[in-house]
Amino acid sequence: MKRHIIIHYHLYKNAGSTLDFILESHFNKNWLSYDPPNRAIGSLRPLEIVECAADRPNLQAISTHLAKVSPPKSDGCCYYPLVFLRHPLDRIGSVYAYLRTLPIEDEREHVLMAKKYSSADFIRWRLDARFGALIRNFQTAMLCNDHINLTYKVATSKDLDEAKCNISALAFFGLVEHFDDSINAMKAYLRPQFGEIVSDYRIQNKSSERGASLNNRLDELKQALGSSLYDELERANALDLELYQHAEQRFLNRGF
Repeated sequence: MKRHIIIHYHLYKNAGSTLDFILESHFNKNWLSYDPPNRAIGSLRPLEIVECAADRPNLQAISTHLAKVSPPKSDGCCYYPLVFLRHPLDRIGSVYAYLRTLPIEDEREHVLMAKKYSSADFIRWRLDARFGALIRNFQTAMLCNDHINLTYKVATSKDLDEAKCNISALAFFGLVEHFDDSINAMKAYLRPQFGEIVSDYRIQNKSSERGASLNNRLDELKQALGSSLYDELERANALDLELYQHAEQRFLNRGF
């Protein structure tokens, strides 16, 4: 008999902590957060997930920040991928706000820079090509078919085509901007194999300082960055903006 295992591809600052809260609360010890140390985002291969599951016979759900959205193939398991997308510029604003809330003991460079500098100076610094796809078409890079980690990845139009095909092929995906509807759709997707997922949740890692609506948050970001830098950020995320538009249209047309 095949095992059934959920894989939550936890795209950074795409409401993944809230989804992890739901999965951990429901599956308890049969849920695992799997982020091996000293690994770059995008470097965890599908075979490593297969091996992780094989070592844990009771595992029912696994969450990872490090794997691209590429469900593994295994004779012994059926995998159920979960992924949420988010408006790319709003995601970047959330990254900055979140980093500023981290403990003073966290001395990673990007955390220190977020705390030291304004959002404009931080984003101008982080847009540098040496940081790869971390705030440049991040979601396209995580949904395309290669396994280049995010530090070195420069997303292309070919990657966008692959990402669109991959998101369209998923039986389920969610959107942060339609979170409640996404959770209901996720429950329907998982119900046949996992029963009724308990979905009482508290939003995790939400910044109280950001606007309530997407339009408000984007307006705030544009005011903070200025028109020139905001336009540069849009250009640097043009593929992600197109991917998001594609995903939102499919989400709404499916009636999730």
